[in-house]
Amino acid sequence: MTNKQRDQHMHEERRERLRHLMVEHGVDACLATPSSDMFYLAGIAAHASERPTVLAVLASSESTLVVPQLETSGLPNLGATRVIAYGETGDPAGTLADVVREKNDRPLVAISDTAYASHLLRLQLALPTAAFQPMTPLLRLLRMRKTGQEIRVLREAGNRIDRAFQALLEESFAERTEVEIGERLRKRVRDEGLSDAAWGPIVASGPNSASPHHEAADRRIADGDAILLDFGGQLEGYQADITRTIHVGEPSEKFRHVYGVVREAQEAGVNAARVGAEAQAVDAATRDMIAAAGFADFFIHRTGHGIGLDVHEEPYIVAGNSTRIDPGMAFSVEPGVYLPREFGVRIEDIVVMDGTGGAIRCTEARRDLVIVG
Repeated sequence: MTNKQRDQHMHEERRERLRHLMVEHGVDACLATPSSDMFYLAGIAAHASERPTVLAVLASSESTLVVPQLETSGLPNLGATRVIAYGETGDPAGTLADVVREKNDRPLVAISDTAYASHLLRLQLALPTAAFQPMTPLLRLLRMRKTGQEIRVLREAGNRIDRAFQALLEESFAERTEVEIGERLRKRVRDEGLSDAAWGPIVASGPNSASPHHEAADRRIADGDAILLDFGGQLEGYQADITRTIHVGEPSEKFRHVYGVVREAQEAGVNAARVGAEAQAVDAATRDMIAAAGFADFFIHRTGHGIGLDVHEEPYIVAGNSTRIDPGMAFSVEPGVYLPREFGVRIEDIVVMDGTGGAIRCTEARRDLVIVG
């Protein structure tokens, strides 16, 4: 069997598993728009535009792809999936409505979160008797639990991002701008055979490191600065994500103390990630340790997020999320402390849950306090 045949079989199997869930939940049609949803279900890396491309997975019949005629030449082998191409004067909403109500005049339709509002509104006009809901609550039941092959790709992506970080540490940081370090980081990631992440990298130096999602700027890095580096890449569509905080020159005792607190909190979170535990228990493990050190007000985000084809997906590691952790789940553990106008510290690793009940780190780059020049 060729790689293309294996991919086709994998996507057909995913759509079939989705159909079983649709029947169980009373959903008649799942509409995947250009996003990781469509790539997960059919291997189609379509781009979103004013011309809708929609994969309709139907509970009672084969799938149908409604696609602009000018986009058909780049489609992968879709097997038994019916392809309906429309021209520039076509009516994609009407065509899709006909597909969806083929078996039911009052269908329950689930649609990707990323669907254009304009496309959804036109479809609702074409299907006035249909009920609509987001597709994520259904598809998450599949996507949250990675297969062995998905885990292998995530771990390999993590290995490569580790090497990129280690290579970056050979560079000088002082007197260079955040933007310059970001470009060097992108090069190191590409050198490892990863394509660019859809975000960042975050390079936040000095007081900028107290802003969790700081955008790299022209600030020149100086001796005495903390540097928060949050970066990633993609391998076969799957994401790598890591954060490390390093220091230029000798750090203060206060920085050393905060760094130690965050490192211990991250270790506690990884240890709390056990099969059967609730996602919120991992958040509590990191948060309680940071609170005990007196920094509760400075840990201002959730502990983590799921990862896969998207860098942020289910399950979210946050207070109030009672989702049980299952084998195959992959998510970040990334506590942080951010002291305004001073510095911030965050340490992030991706973990996957194995069959023995524990968490395996996908990223293993050094977590001790690294001092650079």
